[in-house]
Amino acid sequence: MAAYEEIEATVQVVNKFQGNLWAAEYGLRRWTWWPGTANCDFVIFPPRWMVAERTFRPPWFHRNVMSELIGLIKGVYDAKAEGFVPGGVSIQNCMLAHGPDHASYQKAVEADLKPHHIDGTLAFMWESRYVFRPTAFAMQTPQLQNDYDEAWDGLRQEFEPRP
Repeated sequence: MAAYEEIEATVQVVNKFQGNLWAAEYGLRRWTWWPGTANCDFVIFPPRWMVAERTFRPPWFHRNVMSELIGLIKGVYDAKAEGFVPGGVSIQNCMLAHGPDHASYQKAVEADLKPHHIDGTLAFMWESRYVFRPTAFAMQTPQLQNDYDEAWDGLRQEFEPRP
């Protein structure tokens, strides 16, 4: 049986990551690491049909025990309507919560849920149990999107648990 705990508290998490101490205010959630994760997986997101009916279609909000590196070759990525341009990459290291941006979420919840074709796009993803660590150059380049996290501004809690 699946279960969860709805806690509205914020805690400060201090973690040693890649030799540095990091502190963050964080909503309290449980997670575990388990053996058996792959060293590396690769997936491509070509033009495709979305045929699921009566369900939320963009990639759901989640955390992985795998780190993800997503790149966009052409078109628009369906989970990030704004700001993710061809040639760009996005990194979500293990256990970092992530999902569609606010604009993609709004578009999905307001859409007529019938089969449709996603065309003119090509993206890829590497997943690994190892951490993707950007170089100093990548962290200092003018192309770095310093406001990346603003894509989730405006999202609110939508899940309503049963008592």
